[in-house]
Amino acid sequence: MVFDVIGEMITLKHYFKTDKSIKWVGQLQGTHDIVGDREIYEVKSTTKKKENIVGIHSSYQLSTEKHTNLIFVRLEEKPY
Repeated sequence: MVFDVIGEMITLKHYFKTDKSIKWVGQLQGTHDIVGDREIYEVKSTTKKKENIVGIHSSYQLSTEKHTNLIFVRLEEKPY
């Protein structure tokens, strides 16, 4: 859960530089994580080092009238 939010924040920061219309809506438990006027960003995050498989929980996550981007974020967990 925490890594999902971190992945969404990294994605929001990156794409906000070129698209000021995007908003984080992942906290609302809706279909998408980040939405903009023209595009939608569905973010999948993992801490698994070798696996490149993501789960889509609803077909609505990838079917929309706007251009949909599937973003894969790999994070590393470090104990401090």
